[in-house]
Amino acid sequence: MAEDGYRGNYLRGVTLDGQIFDFARNARSIRELSGVCFSPDGKALFVNMQEDGLTLAVMGPFPEVGAGATIRASMSAPGAG
Repeated sequence: MAEDGYRGNYLRGVTLDGQIFDFARNARSIRELSGVCFSPDGKALFVNMQEDGLTLAVMGPFPEVGAGATIRASMSAPGAG
């Protein structure tokens, strides 16, 4: 899910027992994140950065819910690989 607020704009996940965890934070701008969805095969997570005009693809593999893995993601500029 995407959540915005005065302390930042985050992608958050929810565990099977209802615990919310931070997945990623918009460190590029103060704009909201929206439109979060997975590709049909589950290997990519897409998210839009409102007003920045960007759609990001975060590539997996993603841990299964409850696996307890730490997820780290980074973003590079277009064309930077």
